[in-house]
Amino acid sequence: MTEPTRPTPQTPPPAGAPRKRPGPGHPRAATSGFGYGLGRRTYLVISADPRRQDWLRTDLEALGPGGLRVVDDAATAFQVLEKGGIDLIISDMHPPHLSGIAFTRLLRRGGEDTLKRLPVILLAETPTAHQVVDARNAGVNEVLCQPYGRADLHKRIRACLLNPRPFIDTPGYVGPCRRTGSGLAPEGHERRVPAQPDADPALPAPPAGIDSAYRKP
Repeated sequence: MTEPTRPTPQTPPPAGAPRKRPGPGHPRAATSGFGYGLGRRTYLVISADPRRQDWLRTDLEALGPGGLRVVDDAATAFQVLEKGGIDLIISDMHPPHLSGIAFTRLLRRGGEDTLKRLPVILLAETPTAHQVVDARNAGVNEVLCQPYGRADLHKRIRACLLNPRPFIDTPGYVGPCRRTGSGLAPEGHERRVPAQPDADPALPAPPAGIDSAYRKP
């Protein structure tokens, strides 16, 4: 009788060696981001907090070997955006010089169609109802409350990139449709007709360094 072949034991990796990321066919590919193609996207993070930068860098790298740009403020963010190649923006609520809400409103009113349609996820610590409504009306796609889990962030990213809401572009509002479900609190109904002039909040003055193309006409 032939003796059954014993499986060859695998040599464990040395201590401290980096783990290999699962490839597209791996069972864990979907949860890591490969199964959705999220690992090949390029993300822009706007935060002046070094710890939050590190956390987001780790969370986004878990999606796969995509691109990542990290900046401290909105002026630098717009410089990066002008070069192209960004798929999604993640911003703190209060980076220096310009809030995440004001940044989003300015982005939505920008001249280039590709840029103003970029999805924006806003990170906020215990946001007030007023801040959530402001974020929604500025055109923020998702609000993620801190502290958050990595799975929560990845869920928001999938919603923005794989199941985007219709984009509305009217004189009174520019951004994702506010009728459908999202990470934002509901308020009223989306109107696809121009709003009254006083319903469109005034934009703040852009900080120095932001190109005039992003100023409200």
